[in-house]
Amino acid sequence: MMKGRLFCLLFSILLVLSGCASDTETPPSLDECREAPARADCTGPFLDRMLALIDAEPQPDRGQLKAALAQRLIDNDHLESAFRVARGIANDVQRDVKLSVIGTMHANLRDYAKAQEIAALIGNPRARIAVYKAQTQRIVLDEEVEPALQFVRQVDDADLTDSFQESLVTLFIAEGRFDLARENALEIADVRRRNDALYRLATAQFDAAPLAEVMLTMEKVDDPSARAQGFAFLGGDAETSGKSVAADRFFRESQRALDALEAADSQDAARIREILARQLETSERAGEALTVAEGIGDLERRILILARIAGTLARLGGRERAESVFEANLVAAGTIADPGRRDSALVRQAEQMLSAGFEEGALALVDGIGDADRRDEAHRLLSHTAMMENRFDLAERIVGDNRSPWHRVVGQLALASGLSVVESERGRAVRLTDTAEASIARGEVEAAERIVNDLIGARLRLRQFERARDLIGGLPDAVARFQQLIVLIEAATRAGEAGIARQASADAIDLLAADDTEQGYRRIAQAAQVLARSGTPAELFAHAGRLGDPAKARLFLTVVALRLVETGRLADAQWLVRQAEDPELSKEFRLIELMGLLLASLGVE
Repeated sequence: MMKGRLFCLLFSILLVLSGCASDTETPPSLDECREAPARADCTGPFLDRMLALIDAEPQPDRGQLKAALAQRLIDNDHLESAFRVARGIANDVQRDVKLSVIGTMHANLRDYAKAQEIAALIGNPRARIAVYKAQTQRIVLDEEVEPALQFVRQVDDADLTDSFQESLVTLFIAEGRFDLARENALEIADVRRRNDALYRLATAQFDAAPLAEVMLTMEKVDDPSARAQGFAFLGGDAETSGKSVAADRFFRESQRALDALEAADSQDAARIREILARQLETSERAGEALTVAEGIGDLERRILILARIAGTLARLGGRERAESVFEANLVAAGTIADPGRRDSALVRQAEQMLSAGFEEGALALVDGIGDADRRDEAHRLLSHTAMMENRFDLAERIVGDNRSPWHRVVGQLALASGLSVVESERGRAVRLTDTAEASIARGEVEAAERIVNDLIGARLRLRQFERARDLIGGLPDAVARFQQLIVLIEAATRAGEAGIARQASADAIDLLAADDTEQGYRRIAQAAQVLARSGTPAELFAHAGRLGDPAKARLFLTVVALRLVETGRLADAQWLVRQAEDPELSKEFRLIELMGLLLASLGVE
């Protein structure tokens, strides 16, 4: 049944949250462990009982719960118990994944015997090799190269062998033994991994070796795309480090490799050309970047990238040249046959022009867009760009000039929401929100769900919770009303506004009481998780009673109990279950309660 499956899913989520401690060897009895205070040596008995209860669940739920419990223990380094749980997972894929993670963690802790014991139980070869790779890497990093080599030869796997060589490269780079690092990089069989290792070596050499050594390493990169890309990034790094001579060399080599790619009609050429142009631009070599970008074949991409570079050029003081690039782009955009794509290219250029200080030109460009919807949307985008650059007066002007009442109101609310986090602009945000709401009230725009939701969001960001609640109450759709109430409850709770959170909670419960759909049960679970964060046990119990239906109340209290246990409020959860006097709830709570007791024992140092 759906409600049962929902409980299983929620409990699985609970299992992968919060914290753990160390394993025990001589656990006391379960009855002793139920006595307060929590004891670290009670982990074993509680885990035994949990596994017994999980094994009594239906088969699909059983696997899900065990996988979640294993992950919970893994996340908190409780490896022995995690191993025990993972071995009992029936699903081969889930079991192998968990065992591989546990084995890897043991390898990283240098517990190699345990790592290999676990690896031997893994059926999937790749998951097993992952454990071996972790072990090999750890041994190499401890500078025990010969034992690692012997182990790699024994396993005889190409992926593991490459991983071993990569570990050697890392070790020798760290030690500054660059010749050995290069020799081992060249032993890597996989081309991509070999080239990646060589590039890592080259970047390390750049700071600690002569330029000739860097060049020698990069020459060993045997894929033109990787070589062109590597040189481009090295050029950017060199320029950032103030090493312009090295940057010149690297950028020339990148261009040379790019030329070879284009001569061979490589599919990678366009991507590499954009990378090189970007690196030149960020290196403040905007003129060179323009030259490279002008060779981009795709017209729309070329317009976009040239516009971006022109913006950089303008910020560096080359306004006249930037303006000529923008003008040439406009001519080129005019050749795009599809109106939508042409307008899109123009809007992206307008954004760059606005950022570069050509505000009037950007606005005139957008005003010239023929399609009204695309023009109005473009105005909103420009307003957003201005807001992100803290040019608030300009952003408001652009929004206010929008010819479409709909887009103007949407823009005002978006701007208000953005400004709500800027303390000095709160007054402007309130004014914009009030103006937008007045337009809606006068009927200038249709009070559709989207725009009202935007208005509610703006009120919430301004912490005007009462006004937000009034707006939510006017939503015609009950589901939309419920979802917005949940948002209001969370926002009010975070703000410490307990009164409005309590009122909104009552509103949400009333909606759930009238909802008899299957999806309504999911909404009950959603509400329970949110309300449990701030409600007192008495308030939560009262909410359950107002739901009217015993099945709804049971689900609500079950999820509340889960949430309370998760946050360390086991005693509150126990009180709720006792108050309910519901045998079915008490039965479902057994596993939740055990989880709480287990968490308490795991939290004891």
